Amino acid sequence: MDFTEDSLIVDGKSISVYAEKEAKQIPWKAAGVDLVVECTGFYTSQEKSQAHLDAGAKKVLISAPAGEMKTIVFNVNDDTIEASDTIISVASCTTNCLAPLAKVLHDAFGIRAGTMTPSTPTPAPRRW
Repeated sequence: MDFTEDSLIVDGKSISVYAEKEAKQIPWKAAGVDLVVECTGFYTSQEKSQAHLDAGAKKVLISAPAGEMKTIVFNVNDDTIEASDTIISVASCTTNCLAPLAKVLHDAFGIRAGTMTPSTPTPAPRRW
């Protein structure tokens, strides 16, 4: 592995690295990117994530809760993903831990109601 100012080199293959504050400035189309995995914690709405599509990405997967859009938890409701979905959320880490277990218990025994209490640190404010 090696690197240059704007790329990582792995097994002789150059992988471009971008450091742009605005997603719309990243040349996703020129790079041939099909899927952006959005993990900044900033582009967590349909409107904000649209910037990735506008920059040329074909689809966006948000790694956080994103209220108004389709939320997928793999092995729970991933069968609802459609080819026409361009932006989806894969929920929170807490949901991804609880939902598969709850699904197994519900399928086997039935769950009438439930509650959970996550214990997570409060992150420092993000400065964008």
